[in-house]
Amino acid sequence: MIAEDNLSKTPPSSWDYLKLMSVNAPVSVAKCNLDNTITAKSLTWVKRSLGSKILVVIAPDVESPEFLANGVIDGANSVILRSDTDGVRQITVALATGCYRSLHVISHGSPGRVYLAQTVLCVETLEQYRRELLEWGVDEVALYGCRVGAGNSAKAFLVEIGKLLKAHVSGSSRLTGNSLRQHNWILDFSTGKSWNSIRSGLRPEVMEQYRGLLSNSIELFPIHEIESNLYKINFLPTDRVFALEQRLVSTSKSSLFLVGNSQAS
Repeated sequence: MIAEDNLSKTPPSSWDYLKLMSVNAPVSVAKCNLDNTITAKSLTWVKRSLGSKILVVIAPDVESPEFLANGVIDGANSVILRSDTDGVRQITVALATGCYRSLHVISHGSPGRVYLAQTVLCVETLEQYRRELLEWGVDEVALYGCRVGAGNSAKAFLVEIGKLLKAHVSGSSRLTGNSLRQHNWILDFSTGKSWNSIRSGLRPEVMEQYRGLLSNSIELFPIHEIESNLYKINFLPTDRVFALEQRLVSTSKSSLFLVGNSQAS
């Protein structure tokens, strides 16, 4: 549930755009404690064949991870991360099972942050995972998470990953996923290759049919007056379930409601 927040200091008439990051967005930088008990057999493989050069990794908290894992292109392998342990370590173990050249990561994201099970990969944690990342040995990394490449600091983060891996790293500056909401799977920022030269790890029909959104934030868009000072907000769901209608503000003449669907994504 969203806690009440006193927003009365900001007059509704001046709200052109408001963004509330999810409650787990702040990153606590702690000493990296890698789980050395993770093995290839303990991973949740969905598609696995010898000789594959493409690995698609899917975070467990995105909507319909099995649908995505079963929708990879021919010749690609797919694995769903376990939710109970270190995500970066799981990727390292998965990559070590073959001679992969291309890594595709489908997860929730926010500017400069990739959410991988128990791990947040970002500039604050990059040094902790340096040794792990050096083992990846891939030529390209495609990060499918909402707005992972949005903003100068986020782009700088992707550049740093690219330098560390000696690989092309791509991410999106936009919302990623559900095409019915006019979002897409285009990675419009790349440290090397042109984004339109990157071959997606998912089949086109899977990307078109997917209904989830790979965002780790709540986006509140322009407020339009409906009647009697009631304002409506469009809600882009996160990986939490919220009520369809929840009163957030009751300290002014206007009431603020959260309007959206209750389907987590």
